[in-house]
Amino acid sequence: MPDIRDLMIAVRNDIPARRIAELAGVGSAGADAGVWFSFRCRFPSGIEDRVHICAEGDCAVFPAFLQSAWPGLRRFCLQHSAVRTKDMSDDAMLWMIDQKVNAAILVMDARLGLLKCNDAGGQLLREGQLLAVRNGALVCSNPQETRALRAAVSECAADEGARPEFILILRGAQRKSHVPMSLSVYPDSAGERTLFLAMLPLPPEQKWIEKIAVELGLTPVEARVAALIRSGLSNRSAAEVAGLKVETFNTYAKRVLSKMNVSCRSEMAQMLTWQTAMERPL
Repeated sequence: MPDIRDLMIAVRNDIPARRIAELAGVGSAGADAGVWFSFRCRFPSGIEDRVHICAEGDCAVFPAFLQSAWPGLRRFCLQHSAVRTKDMSDDAMLWMIDQKVNAAILVMDARLGLLKCNDAGGQLLREGQLLAVRNGALVCSNPQETRALRAAVSECAADEGARPEFILILRGAQRKSHVPMSLSVYPDSAGERTLFLAMLPLPPEQKWIEKIAVELGLTPVEARVAALIRSGLSNRSAAEVAGLKVETFNTYAKRVLSKMNVSCRSEMAQMLTWQTAMERPL
């Protein structure tokens, strides 16, 4: 292991190593000071730290060292930090938004350049049915929707006082979807750069709906029936998909309404939609 002379930590920061060296009061290199090495440490929760180490010798062993030692050392640092509560609450909020919220969130500039997105936003972009990135800029599945998005961004940027919010309905590549996209201006107090936030709800997966229905007290078969009803199929079509007789399906459908204490199919569908929209599956 190289001789570690000093250690500085920049949590969720991009301070370059030479600037860290200046802050530490040493040069970026030298016989006495050693050399500054910079590493990114990313956790499964999405939190990313920058660790800067001043040492002598080869830095090839540091990745393995940080992988085993940094999680415990990080906890020690936070426990002895005056801003521990703030750091942990910020981390918890970021984790919730990035990992659990069942909505795609994208941050872009006035030219629709994509700056950042949460995991759900990345999933949406990879699917490419509603939105995609071309040459670094966000585009919709058809030129008409892209023009509407550009016009909304331009109007938001022009009217700085009102800061309007737009709701755009995206139809998708197959023009079968009706997904609302909320477009807002980020209220940056510094005013150095105007940023725009787009948020789109993600459609819940069929298996996730069935899981939620079981947690609400339905049997697996009843949960399957409830999910098929929620998808908008008629009882006859849903019975064919489920491999049941129509009469049997109707019996299960009545049980579903009774167990969920709702009076009609639309009320049951709304309840399942709200439940599944609360968080996305891990």
